[in-house]
Amino acid sequence: MAKSTTSSIFVTWTQAAATQVPILGYKLFLSAGTSQYTLVYNNTRNPLITEFNITGLMTGQVYQITLVAVNFNGDSQMSDPLVKYSCVEPSIPSPPVRVTGDRTDLTLSWMIPKNDGGCPLTGFNLYRDNGAGGSISIEVDPLAINSRPSLTQHNLVFLPADTGKLFRF
Repeated sequence: MAKSTTSSIFVTWTQAAATQVPILGYKLFLSAGTSQYTLVYNNTRNPLITEFNITGLMTGQVYQITLVAVNFNGDSQMSDPLVKYSCVEPSIPSPPVRVTGDRTDLTLSWMIPKNDGGCPLTGFNLYRDNGAGGSISIEVDPLAINSRPSLTQHNLVFLPADTGKLFRF
């Protein structure tokens, strides 16, 4: 199965519901941030095909994609636009490391991923376990971390009840 890349967006959709007049196929339209849409896929011969890879896109560009169903009477109205960027997820950042810390205070740092996937980073998510060996699934300070793409260090303050627990981040 093809996937999106830094210069392509892979789109899938659900078949239109059965109607009295059969669906003949679908059309996809693409806009690069304007109100002008260009036809990029036209298949009115096979309604079973519900995916298409739009190629030749500009890395990091935001695109709007709309879908039209076609039957004997013509084209449906355009769907609401799907907004996607022609980029992929960034590479994995380095694991957080302890910079300083004591019984109730810990400073962690990490390196920004080597590859941003073609789009600017928008922030980070920092997770920890429950201090009892559970899964690393508790989000740490999302309001202080998530929307700060240049952040590479964070200070945590623990409760006295957390003293002696082993946390993984």
